[in-house]
Amino acid sequence: MLRRAPMPEGRGPGRAKFVRRRRRGVVFYELLAPGGGEGGGGGGFIAACSTRVGGKSAGEFSTLNLGYGQGDEEGNVSENRGRLSAALGLDPDAWVLGRQVHGSNVAVATPHDRGRGARGAESAIPGTDALVTDAGALPLAVLTADCAPVLLVDPVGRAAGVAHASWRGAAGSIVSVAIGAMAERFGSRPEDILAGVGPCIRPCCYEVKGDMRRSLEEGRGSSGELFSERGGRMYFDLERAALEDILRCGVLREKVAVLGLCTSCEAGEFFSWRRDGGGAGGGGRTGRMAAVAALL
Repeated sequence: MLRRAPMPEGRGPGRAKFVRRRRRGVVFYELLAPGGGEGGGGGGFIAACSTRVGGKSAGEFSTLNLGYGQGDEEGNVSENRGRLSAALGLDPDAWVLGRQVHGSNVAVATPHDRGRGARGAESAIPGTDALVTDAGALPLAVLTADCAPVLLVDPVGRAAGVAHASWRGAAGSIVSVAIGAMAERFGSRPEDILAGVGPCIRPCCYEVKGDMRRSLEEGRGSSGELFSERGGRMYFDLERAALEDILRCGVLREKVAVLGLCTSCEAGEFFSWRRDGGGAGGGGRTGRMAAVAALL
């Protein structure tokens, strides 16, 4: 049974939400706007976060690994991306990804970028952890395995974005930078934006060392509420940091959904670098999940 964490203030009827879906054997969480029903994509967009369920990969990559270059067979990754794309009604060859560096750079994707990173990391947009676009049928994706995936959609001004918010991204407020890019390039108004914070490592499991805390405090200014101490160890709330950045930009609380599931705790549902892949004592390799947003 999934252990959903208590939602921050704002959850309730008439608010944005994530819905867990299973299509063609693939399990994912779809972001719905306030009042959105079960139809999915009815607002002219699709925005979703994958799980590890429903793919072809085996072993530590079992089963829906979407990341090239992690040690999995490339054919498996291609098949898995195809399965997720079919479940979402998207073209797997149209995906656009950045070559993620745990930074705060945002790239504006155009139709000329179609397919960059879709079939291998080499063709992805360099040095990019967030993408925005106003082009239709151009799925934007970021890959995660503990970092916070953030989905952004402006159904009024017709724009979309995705962000990979690591702790360094949190220090650089990458989510705020992505929303600012949507406003500057496409005229998106914060009150029109729908946002979702997907599965990430939560403060129950995300221990940070002294240098990480110092970098976060310097980058964000005052971040005391994002830290908690237990047993002489310090833990960081990556999920709340993303939510803070979204709300600081003026996005309405009722248009923000926070999934509230911990990638490290939910081994059957999510990949986790901290738990499995070598981070902070992990012993092996692990797969990658995707957050995908597209205007239809």
